Amino acid sequence: MNRRDISLERQILAAFKLAHDTGRLAVADHLLCALECLCGDACRGTALGEAYRAICSCRPDQPARGER
Repeated sequence: MNRRDISLERQILAAFKLAHDTGRLAVADHLLCALECLCGDACRGTALGEAYRAICSCRPDQPARGER
């Protein structure tokens, strides 16, 4: 599958996950806002739902990247 076959929603989700995983939380926040605009109120089964699950899967007992 090439980049043209991937929806804008999925491309933003991939960028969100990268930003989130690398500690670029301001960037991740903007990308999450973009997903919220694209997906509206739909959450289940969407890239927005997947982004929320990525946020919830963070373990509070581990320091955020850059805080070690």
